[in-house]
Amino acid sequence: MAAPINLGFIFAIFFLTLGPLKLIPTFYGVTQGMDRKTRIGLALKSAALAFVILVAAAVVGSTLATNWRISREALTITGGFLLMIGSLKILSSVLAPPAPPEAPPAGSAAQRSLSVVISPLAIPGIITPWGVVALLLFVGVAEDQNRLGGVAVALVVIMLLNIGGMIFAGPVMRTVGLPAMSVLGWVFSILQAALGVTFMLRGLIAALGMPWRSTPL
Repeated sequence: MAAPINLGFIFAIFFLTLGPLKLIPTFYGVTQGMDRKTRIGLALKSAALAFVILVAAAVVGSTLATNWRISREALTITGGFLLMIGSLKILSSVLAPPAPPEAPPAGSAAQRSLSVVISPLAIPGIITPWGVVALLLFVGVAEDQNRLGGVAVALVVIMLLNIGGMIFAGPVMRTVGLPAMSVLGWVFSILQAALGVTFMLRGLIAALGMPWRSTPL
């Protein structure tokens, strides 16, 4: 992992694992019938909450990984495995029967709003297990190379894209449609699986002390 960190690659991984593609249909579904002001509020709150959780996870996870002496190679292989699991979960859902609609959360309007912000918007709409692992890996690599600022910028840009995707979820869904969004999601899921394989191969090759000849991370 000594090669210079590639911020474009980090952004691509963040877009796949923490980005708006899977979030737009979810936000569109849970905000049906809400006015624009409420939708914007939910978008801002869920993105802010997700950002705080991710930063906290990065700090705690990096500290624990250091204390537990988890190697970068092991974290890379784990990240690749989870990327593959995530992509297979999305692709396998195509063959699964549709889940029955969930009942709206009980309680006051404020309680219902907070419930929606936490789940399904912040988790798992934005934050995914494979996204957290990718963040931990990139933070660890960036710490070694004093480039944490680049990772932070990529994460902020993704959160801004998430906010924009949620705010304009209605026009996007009405223009593109759910079938096209599903096909696009499958394409990105296949790419995510390929990136997962890349992570695992990179970790194995690094653990064996062999040179990595592909695009540097």
